[in-house]
Amino acid sequence: MKSFLAKLKREDGYAVAEFAVTVPILVMVSSVCLWAIGISITKFQLESFVHQQARLVARGEILPEEFNESAPTGTTVNVIELEEKVRVEAQVTKQIPLINKEIELNSSAESMLEVYEFQE
Repeated sequence: MKSFLAKLKREDGYAVAEFAVTVPILVMVSSVCLWAIGISITKFQLESFVHQQARLVARGEILPEEFNESAPTGTTVNVIELEEKVRVEAQVTKQIPLINKEIELNSSAESMLEVYEFQE
């Protein structure tokens, strides 16, 4: 009986130590997962924005002000008009938390020019 109590006393605190190690690791892993989800959402928004803008420019439509607000914050857009196509390129830079590194997300889309001729 005495050895059981001595063994029990020696194991006191192990659960606290394990908890103190695992909780910060779980928080860090969760933070990285949330950041990766955020980057994926930003990439999806960038892709959608570029495709819509290429289509509107190819049709010759004027882009409404609200349309540019749908782009991710800090987006740089370049519109290139070729002979029969329009190419829209966009990029946005996101900061990686806890390190002084940046990740650059790029997207581009092409659309054929739509020319309408009215006949009388």
